[in-house]
Amino acid sequence: MDLPDPYLPGAISLFEQLDKKLVVVLRDGRKLIGYLKSIDQFANLILEDVVERTFVDKYYCDINQGFLLIRGENVEIAGEIDESIPMIYQQVRDTFFEILIFFHWRNQWCGKFCRHMCIVIGFLVSVEEIQKIEENLAASNSEPGALSSHNRPKEEPDDGF
Repeated sequence: MDLPDPYLPGAISLFEQLDKKLVVVLRDGRKLIGYLKSIDQFANLILEDVVERTFVDKYYCDINQGFLLIRGENVEIAGEIDESIPMIYQQVRDTFFEILIFFHWRNQWCGKFCRHMCIVIGFLVSVEEIQKIEENLAASNSEPGALSSHNRPKEEPDDGF
């Protein structure tokens, strides 16, 4: 293994990557891609032109994030991107990708809890969009809509907390 002539261990070794395109994997599993602009002794990173890349099956989607300051404690791994390697995944648009994630989760878990959580955390824009997708799915599969009015999650009253 070839190490640079004064090898700098730890976070300081990222100084060699300044103004280069990096991929940063966070502890929560998110993958951020951007240009490294600054770093400090705690591995806090400032990235420019950042996109968050999300993968589902053989598709991926890039969501623009702009400038980001990432705390070093959240960085799991950071490294330079090799652009010469061909991409084996197909890129898709944001709105299509949200629907793809919804159906992937629904098919994987097949439970009311998953459908409820997709609605709560806002994968789809509106209830009307969900109903439209459910109607198309019901028409193609001859199944009743999974989110019909009788099993849609009810809003809980606000306790003031």
